[in-house]
Amino acid sequence: MAELYEVKYRGINLYSYEMTKQEAQHAECLRQKAIQICSKFEVPEMELFDGNNRLSRFEDYYDFKIKYINEIGYCVLTGERGRLSFLEGFPTKVFSEALVWLLRTELSSVGVKIELRKRRELSEEWERLYKTRYDSRKYRFEYILSVIYRALNKHCDVLIKKYTDLLNINFNYEYWGYNKSTLTFEPLNAF
Repeated sequence: MAELYEVKYRGINLYSYEMTKQEAQHAECLRQKAIQICSKFEVPEMELFDGNNRLSRFEDYYDFKIKYINEIGYCVLTGERGRLSFLEGFPTKVFSEALVWLLRTELSSVGVKIELRKRRELSEEWERLYKTRYDSRKYRFEYILSVIYRALNKHCDVLIKKYTDLLNINFNYEYWGYNKSTLTFEPLNAF
């Protein structure tokens, strides 16, 4: 059984790995860029269950760590109750990839919360526009992709494909496609 608070990669326990000063600067640069983007695009802070805001967005704590290791690249470790693993998309040596995957996680949580607040309005609009059951993920996926596009000024084709596949999973054919000019998912017969 794996130890708690341990993520092994190439023989290194990344959780307890002490970064050099230069490595810590790389990790901090990623964190600060993500914070800057969330601030610029007014991504709301997530609230904890007791209604209070987290201490700080992207802050290292026992079940979330942003690290950089020269031999491996950027690593974001996350988990619950001491059972940790890599955040999807990690490790990577490419800063822009690390930024996209880090933002995706934050934006996904925020997108769920926003969709829940607007669900009645969104589901009424859905009934007028689409001939299928309401899928709350559509709004979240659009939110993630639009903020990433506006922040980086380019589309993230990996996420577009992933989210298109997820939206189409309950169909026997490709129902949804992503319209890059409107930054929305639309029925394929619509464009």
